[in-house]
Amino acid sequence: MNNPNASAQRREHFRLTYPLGSQPVLVVNGECYDVREISEGGLRFASEASTEYLGKKLIEADIHFPDGTKSSVEGKVVRQEKNETIFELFKHVSHPIIIAQQALVAKLVLV
Repeated sequence: MNNPNASAQRREHFRLTYPLGSQPVLVVNGECYDVREISEGGLRFASEASTEYLGKKLIEADIHFPDGTKSSVEGKVVRQEKNETIFELFKHVSHPIIIAQQALVAKLVLV
């Protein structure tokens, strides 16, 4: 029997969580933040409890990945939690970059 709440709890995109010390860096207006989790549709980054970006309609940023890859993104902050900010992307990280990052994280975890 299908659980009607199960579909509501599914995430639209696969989320990739980075191990500490191997995280990409999100650069917004010259400020750098460690990315803790990323998907094609959004990301979660480390931040102090600040409302600096809340309410802004569009934020442009670059993500610098551990393998040297760079991706320009655009989006908005949808919420902030204790020491993290959740960023919804309108200009997404490409699927090939996500796949390459998944392989990189798998190698890092297995080492």
